[in-house]
Amino acid sequence: MFRQALSIPNENLMCQFDGKIFWQVRGLTMGVSCSPDLANLYRCYFEERVNIYSHPNVPFYERFINDCIGLVYALDEKDTISFFSNTIKFDNCTIEWSASDSYMTFLDMTLFFDKDKILQWKLFRKPLNHFEQIPWISTHPLYVKKGTFVSELSRIATLSSTYASYADACREVADIYIARGYPPMLVVSWLRHNYLACWDNRLKDNKKVAADVLVLKSEYNIS
Repeated sequence: MFRQALSIPNENLMCQFDGKIFWQVRGLTMGVSCSPDLANLYRCYFEERVNIYSHPNVPFYERFINDCIGLVYALDEKDTISFFSNTIKFDNCTIEWSASDSYMTFLDMTLFFDKDKILQWKLFRKPLNHFEQIPWISTHPLYVKKGTFVSELSRIATLSSTYASYADACREVADIYIARGYPPMLVVSWLRHNYLACWDNRLKDNKKVAADVLVLKSEYNIS
């Protein structure tokens, strides 16, 4: 019954493109809520089969759905790519590996070795980033706009290993919001009152306390 329940939303899927309907014959659809879990389970099966997480030549390896990153003891970049290509293989899936002995990007983060050969990390923005933050002219309540700004500060704090990298990213975020029409003094006020707290709390494990309450979903701008 469980297998049948998983098959129903993931088989015989249809999509529309250029006014035509197509039948998806391979893979999972991002719009199905269980797709990320199935993708993780699929990849995990092959990773555990080669015991990549305990491999003596791999001090670190992690994956976020279909993005993999790892540190490996190797002779050079070519040897690194050869190692991962021959060690980690997923059926019906091709992984494009890249390697560097100085820096590498992973999702929204750049990892690099500083002048003292210490591993650091900082925010990375893709070249085609459209900076689609909520514009000031939107009808979202002010607390939603402020909450989005503060959550962005928390995100970049986690993605920064040094305070200097975090400060540079904060200035960049402030400029982006001002460019989206936000009053400069308001952005400066939000930044001044929140940036230190976001930095201090960046690695805290804020476990939610379970409460015996009923939370009702609310909506705004329903028109």
